[in-house]
Amino acid sequence: MPRHLGNVPAGPGEDGRVDPTEGAGARWPLTVPPDVAGLLRQAAGSSGLLWLDLPGDRAWPAWHVWLDDTGYVVSGPGEQTLPALPGELLLVLRSKETGGRLLTVRAKATTLTPADERWDAATAALRASRLNSPGGQDVVARWAAQCTVTALLPYGLPIEYPGSYDAASGAAPPAATPATTTARRRSRTGSFRGRAHGDR
Repeated sequence: MPRHLGNVPAGPGEDGRVDPTEGAGARWPLTVPPDVAGLLRQAAGSSGLLWLDLPGDRAWPAWHVWLDDTGYVVSGPGEQTLPALPGELLLVLRSKETGGRLLTVRAKATTLTPADERWDAATAALRASRLNSPGGQDVVARWAAQCTVTALLPYGLPIEYPGSYDAASGAAPPAATPATTTARRRSRTGSFRGRAHGDR
């Protein structure tokens, strides 16, 4: 079973323990922050937006709520658009001050149903945090019938944290879109008509 995030003892790796999330023999890095769970709670609680980095796909921005060390997102008709989430993914949490990445952790994604013991608390928190909810509509009932509520449970040691960021920019190509830019057309008189991309 994967470990839930928790405090990492001082001097990790010196006692020969291994990180079970990394492969046999992989030792904990020596620079892991002393309170991973606290940093995660702070990052997740200070911003309603995180990024879901999916294997073989791009990172998707997602509105979420954070409850009992677990993130919850809702997607579907009338809600944010997210792809079908795999069982394992990466959570990228941003800094409220700079908007840049602060922490990247592994997470297990589980779809909730009304029969799940976490459903009531999760949907209550999502409903309380949701903006512009349609008036007079039972949002939770609509979620149960039409949408997907997903629990995101972090585990293991963080992949990125303050002081360990990858030197790469993290920039990704724009998402595919059917939108196009109209090219400038030459009129019969030889002058250009219309605006080119970038003109003011």
